[in-house]
Amino acid sequence: MKKLPSIFKAFHVSKTDFYFKLLFISFIFIFIYLLLTLLLSVFTGTPEMLLIEAIRIRFEFYSYSLLYIIDDRQI
Repeated sequence: MKKLPSIFKAFHVSKTDFYFKLLFISFIFIFIYLLLTLLLSVFTGTPEMLLIEAIRIRFEFYSYSLLYIIDDRQI
């Protein structure tokens, strides 16, 4: 069987350069996602659209759930 060439040899890119470009593109997509959620939350007036607010709400929900579990065990 003939071995297929790797992507690094096909595009003449070193591995570190490839990983740097991949990391850079992922940061761009994360920035666009955060910017769009910020704009959506500003224009709709719902702070739940913000990622930080969503994490805070989930944390409060889980902390209340754990509190009820602890109270049930003490009864």
